[in-house]
Amino acid sequence: MNPIYHGDKDTKSFYEEIEKLTDRELQERQAFYLRTIARSNHSIKLNLQFWYYFAIAIGAIAFIVMANK
Repeated sequence: MNPIYHGDKDTKSFYEEIEKLTDRELQERQAFYLRTIARSNHSIKLNLQFWYYFAIAIGAIAFIVMANK
């Protein structure tokens, strides 16, 4: 039995399912999850870049407006 298992039925069925998979199937699942994480990280990076440059633009506009007063 897996040392992580604490009696949860879903967790137990998950580990039973994993034990039935071949190495190739496990590699395919791992590759799928890694691609999903990479896409998610890319989306987060783009979102943060947008807000970073948006904040710089707003700051520059605010500075120009304040300087003209």
